[in-house]
Amino acid sequence: MIYLGLQLDSVTFRAAWSVDRRMNTTRLPGEVLAGPRVPARRLRSLLGMMAAAHAVVRLGLLHMRNFQRWFSRLRLQHPPGTGGG
Repeated sequence: MIYLGLQLDSVTFRAAWSVDRRMNTTRLPGEVLAGPRVPARRLRSLLGMMAAAHAVVRLGLLHMRNFQRWFSRLRLQHPPGTGGG
C-alpha cells in the first residue's frame, strides 16, 4: 500500500519510499547543484522533501542539519503573501 509517498508493508511492518518519491527526491538535489543560481523556493522544496523523508531515513533529520544552518544564514526575504515573516 502506498500512503503519502511511503510504501507500507503490513506483513513486515516496514515503510520505504515509493518509486515516485525516490525519483523526485534524487532529481531535486541534482537540479539544485546544476546551476550557479538557485531559486530559494527550490531550496525550500528540497528541505521539505528531506524533512518528509525522516520517517524512513535513519537519522534523516540529523543529515539535513548543516543544510538548514547554511540556508538560515542566507537571511532571504520572504515574498509578500507567503506568510514567511
